[in-house]
Order: sequence, then structure tokens, then C-alpha cells
Amino acid sequence: MLRNSNPGTVLGVILALLVSESAWAGALCAVYIDVSPSVSAEWRRAFVDDMSRTFPTFVDAFGCGRVLIVPFADEGPFARAAFDQDVPLRPTEEECTPTTPGAPDASRRWEALLANVNGLNEAIKENHQKERQKCLRPLVARHEADVRDFYRAAREAIESLGAVPPRGRCTALASLAAHVLDPRAAGTRSPRPPQGLVAVFGTDGISSCSDEPSEISVASDATTVFVLLPTTAGTAAAVQDAPERATGWGKRIQGLTVLLGSELSDWRWRLVATVANTTHPGR
Repeated sequence: MLRNSNPGTVLGVILALLVSESAWAGALCAVYIDVSPSVSAEWRRAFVDDMSRTFPTFVDAFGCGRVLIVPFADEGPFARAAFDQDVPLRPTEEECTPTTPGAPDASRRWEALLANVNGLNEAIKENHQKERQKCLRPLVARHEADVRDFYRAAREAIESLGAVPPRGRCTALASLAAHVLDPRAAGTRSPRPPQGLVAVFGTDGISSCSDEPSEISVASDATTVFVLLPTTAGTAAAVQDAPERATGWGKRIQGLTVLLGSELSDWRWRLVATVANTTHPGR
């Protein structure tokens, strides 16, 4: 808490934060949710509840710039997103420069030039700072509203998949993963300059469709996470335990991180993101 602070000082702190956390492109963060019959419906509901609850931390930890929520079963590469939105960009001080509509008018530019000549007159500098702060207030308020709308829509999309009836004749997990992680897609995934891919699969790890690829190439900018869910009792693959499935996928997908459904938490996302950011320092 800031003590003995006047409103101008507090706004100055906010302004500094906005400048230091200027608009970034961010990573493409895609969450793929297995809705095939082999996944335990109860555990799928638990996964979407936990994903919804920890979603803001997930976005913040990985620096997401765009988010996809995608249900899948037997569609493979043709799975369609239920949610696809950019994370709202923070306003920056540059949006309130003298050349921006709503910022100090043209006559102020001459004052600024004279101030530079005369050693940056403090009174003129303070006046310009106040005008920038006045310009930023509505931008910050609008951004906060956009962020609330973004998280509300994303969480609704995630939670809706907990109630979706199981579908599909099989699970095309390997072909979907091969498509998503394809190195040829790196650098072309987002309309903004991308900072890598974060792909999370909430799945039982069973890939049961025919002609599924045995090898999966992984782009160097990709972080892959499997949240392993229990299978439906009675399925042919249910005899395989979670460690065996995790080991099998770890051999196929380089750098794969495997979590159990019961491990999903804010702390866990931050830990995985810290490791990923160490592996991909440019992110």
C-alpha cells in the first residue's frame, strides 16, 4: 500500500506499470479437451472445472496473447475451436502522445519543443504528464472491462465442454497433436508476431483411430502439456495405467510435460510456465 501518496503519484505509478508492461504479442495458448467416449465423463467435468478456475493464472503464467479452446474426438487436424480470441492488449503511454486523438492538442507540441530548448521546464512537463494521465484513465477502464469480458467468455466456453455428451467413433489424438505441433506451423500461428505455442491436452492419452502417426515432430517454440485423465471403465485401453501411457507419449513428443488431472492448480501452472520459459528464453 502506498502511504502519504497523492492521486498524481499513484497515477504515475500506474503509468509506469503500463509502460513497463507494454503491449506484447504473446504466445498462442491452445487448450484441447478430449470429448471422446474413452475419457471418464466425471473426470472431464473435473478437468474443465479446474481449468476454468485456474485459467487466469494459466494465461498470465504463459504470457498468452491469443487463446483457443478446442474440443476433439475423431476429427484430428479438423477439430474446430469453440473459442478463439486475442487477450486484450494493455494500453500504453504511446497511445496518449500529442499525435494521438484525445491527447494534448497541436499547440502543446510547440510548448514541448520550447521546453526541450529551455531545459525541459518542469511546469510544462508536469502539465503534459497530467494530460497523459487524463487520457489514459478511460483507456485503462475500457481495457479492464475488455479483460473481464474475455475471461467470462473463455470460462463459459471451457465449462460448456464439461456437459458435452461423448462423441466420435475413436480418438484421433496423435494426428491432432502432430498437426498442432508441426514445426512448419511455427511463426504463422497468430496474426500478431508470435512468441511460441503452448498446447494443453486434457485427455486420457488414448489414440485409437486407424492410421494415426507413430512419430510426432515438435516445433522448437512449442510447449506441450498433457493433463492425463482416467479412462472409462470397460474400454479396451483401460488396462494401461497412467504411468505407462505417460511414458509412451513422452517418447513420442519431445519435451512433453505430463500432469495428472488431480494436479491442476495455480501453483502448478506457474511451475510449468517457469520451466517452459527457461527452455524458450525468447518467450
